[in-house]
Amino acid sequence: MSQDFKKIVIEMFKSLDDLDSEGVVKYFSDDVEQVDELAQKWLRGKEVCVAAIKGMMTSVTDIKSQVSDISVITSSDMAIVTCTLNQSYTFEGKSTSIVAPTTIAFRLENGAWKAVLLHTVPFA
Repeated sequence: MSQDFKKIVIEMFKSLDDLDSEGVVKYFSDDVEQVDELAQKWLRGKEVCVAAIKGMMTSVTDIKSQVSDISVITSSDMAIVTCTLNQSYTFEGKSTSIVAPTTIAFRLENGAWKAVLLHTVPFA
């Protein structure tokens, strides 16, 4: 099953910019894990990750994401996307800009590709 993972990743960040949580999480597996940059910890499980994203969207504004240097490695049931995220946003009134190497791993589940890992950690 062929899939355009570059397009999916770009769509996920576009949804984030638009504060559209459903557009971000529709690709999440039930056992997804992600780094919470703001809380500086791992989040595990779809319910926890969805709650964190929705919560973040109440305190973050003016998100602008640009994804570059996208690379995709695929096998029959896994895909790993690496890229560089350049992002700016306002968090609790403070403007922030980051550059963050990013990895998103997808797994084929019942005919649908679902994200199992989102790892975005900005350079210090």
